[in-house]
Amino acid sequence: MAQKIKGMADKLDKDTAVLADADRQRRQREVADLDREFQRKQREFREDLNQRRNEELAQVLERANRVIRQLAEQRKYDLIVQEAVYVNPRIDITDDVMKALNAGSK
Repeated sequence: MAQKIKGMADKLDKDTAVLADADRQRRQREVADLDREFQRKQREFREDLNQRRNEELAQVLERANRVIRQLAEQRKYDLIVQEAVYVNPRIDITDDVMKALNAGSK
């Protein structure tokens, strides 16, 4: 659609000198209408993409939290911090969570 709009605009630019005012205005309107339609479709696509991405992310986070809770219960942890400035490798369970997530997806 973008290529079509560009082609129409290029042809209009090239033909402007030989077109009657009414034809030039009609073609300008066609290009503008098509461009608005294209922009509307792009917005809808971006909105759909963002909604789908958010839905998928929510599912991943829910699954990760479920695995983290299971590890906490199994190992009798009182607290698990998901975001920290520093974590001593001795208490970091990230690799264990990743292994559990990967095992669950197979």
